[in-house]
Order: sequence, then structure tokens, then C-alpha cells
Amino acid sequence: VPDNAEKDNLSISSVGIGGGAGFRSTLGKATLQVKAVPFIAFATQAFSAGSGSSKGVTINAAFQFARVFADYGLALSYRYKYISTSFSNSRYDYALKSHTVTAGFAF
Repeated sequence: VPDNAEKDNLSISSVGIGGGAGFRSTLGKATLQVKAVPFIAFATQAFSAGSGSSKGVTINAAFQFARVFADYGLALSYRYKYISTSFSNSRYDYALKSHTVTAGFAF
């Protein structure tokens, strides 16, 4: 909004608890690992008096294939993160999703 001095930038700080489960499987030179961690937290908007809660889940999946090139292998990973906030002031309520894919060498 032009000439508006107030800034409603996203700046969530939280402290919470989470716990999850995962599995790992190895077949020959290939390893697959998957973990999921749901959480719930107390949250504030930019350390202000605006407070509420946040909840969500983080899911990590990793695939490694050992010794493809001499002593080096390949590594691929995927991360999904979802966070939902609920504040006393609804203008700070967000639903955030992110997807991250990485590829690299394992040694």
C-alpha cells in the first residue's frame, strides 16, 4: 500500500515440539531413507505481542547410490515442508509450503 508506514512482513518465530518416524532400506549399493516429523509450536510475529500457534510437518527422502565413479557415489534428496499458523490477529495467519530437491556426489 503506498504511503503506508506499517510493515506486515512475514517474520514468524516459534518454539515447539515434534516427533516422527522413518525408515531406511539398503539393497546392494543403493540406500533409501525417508523421515517424517510433525510438530506443533507456540509462535510470535517478529517477537511482538501478536502470538498464536504453528503446526506442520517436514518430510525428508534421500537416495544414495554408492561407488558409481570410483569411490564417489550419487546422492539425491527431496524435502517437503508445510507450516500453518494461527494468530489472534488473522492477518498473520499463513499456510506455507516448500519443496526442495538436491543432487550431488557422495563420498
